[in-house]
Amino acid sequence: HLDRISGAPELVRFNTAGGVRNVLRCDGADGVWAAVANFGTLSANRTFVAYCRLTTAGDGFLFDGSANAPGLTRAQVRGGSWQVGLQPSGGGNNPDPSTLPAATNVWQAHAFTFEALAGATRVTHRIGGGDSLSYTNSLTSGLGGLILGQNVAAGRGLAVDLAEFLVYDQALDEGECQEVSDYLVAKWGSPEEFLPASCVAAQTSRVVPDFGLHALLEVDVLGPGVVTNLTFTLDGTTDLNDLASVGVYFTGSGTQFRPLTRFGAHTGPLTGALSVSGEQELGAGVNRFWIAVEPRRGAKWGNVLDASLLSVGLNHEVRTPPVEAPPEFLTVGNTFFSTIVRKAGDDGVHTYRIPGLATTLRGTLVAVFDLRWNSSADLPANVDVGCLRSTNNGSTWDWATNARAILDYDETVPGSIGNGVGDPAILVDRQT
Repeated sequence: HLDRISGAPELVRFNTAGGVRNVLRCDGADGVWAAVANFGTLSANRTFVAYCRLTTAGDGFLFDGSANAPGLTRAQVRGGSWQVGLQPSGGGNNPDPSTLPAATNVWQAHAFTFEALAGATRVTHRIGGGDSLSYTNSLTSGLGGLILGQNVAAGRGLAVDLAEFLVYDQALDEGECQEVSDYLVAKWGSPEEFLPASCVAAQTSRVVPDFGLHALLEVDVLGPGVVTNLTFTLDGTTDLNDLASVGVYFTGSGTQFRPLTRFGAHTGPLTGALSVSGEQELGAGVNRFWIAVEPRRGAKWGNVLDASLLSVGLNHEVRTPPVEAPPEFLTVGNTFFSTIVRKAGDDGVHTYRIPGLATTLRGTLVAVFDLRWNSSADLPANVDVGCLRSTNNGSTWDWATNARAILDYDETVPGSIGNGVGDPAILVDRQT
């Protein structure tokens, strides 16, 4: 329910104990907010656990309520100490009682517990399984909404890297806080930022069917520069005979696998180190490549598909990832498969609508649809009919013509006044 951005917080890629993950970075002028209507109000026992590190010694709020009226539950750094407490309506910039010293550039699990008493609140701050401090606050204010990285008055942002933030509607005891801390340390370790001019491999475990094209390994490379080679293995794959094809695709800054731009394909035996060459210019920031595989029909359910990244050829130098083999993998099984054929904005088309799909006698998939160039509006408008073909069961698609539009009734066509053409249907003659 975090639905509002203040400033420019970033999601930064980090190498962690569990692979490559995103971390929320606030620079002291940022915040991520949830309105009270969406997040709700917590007025009874509650615990907040943050796995984070302070990046400077400056003051600011780790979290606060986004609405004054229900009261404010918050944690901040001020004068080199953590301050944790409750404030009534209108107390947005007020200090709170100091709890524990604030350390910079150290990843820590902070647990902030608020236990409702008769007419008061017991506040406890714990860091990991070590230091803790409790005191009784005479207020009973709740928490309306939630802000991360800033306070409700929007004047005291905190420079912090925040890996995970957990909210409990109960007061966790010492043992429970220790369990949560152990979980976060095991999951994240001491994250290290993904440095420029390096490459990182990442995977997401999931079940895939024995057909279609599936992203096996994500390869993140920081640009600018030019990538000319990716070298990897398929070590960990149960049976290499399960694979019909292996290729590498490029999505630029896009975070979702879409097989539109192929960097290169591997041909030949699948054993040992596999090398795919190409030439791809990188933009500034994170650029994503995907090692993708197409399973063979009949691959045994339960078999594993896996890969390890050995190196990336970047700017005529060999770059190696800090972790070659992320722990995740794909499993062949019975599951739904889909691929995004086109989405709004692709190839200069505002909206794709009204699809029709058929399979020819040779097994080619043919898709027709509206090309709504200027808006999502229906006819009459600047609308043509487009057509895409797939010869590999829908894994990849190509335009049927270079012009994209197979029907185009603009104002130059006799009898047309520029109303356009749309709502196509497609049929296959299976008799003659």
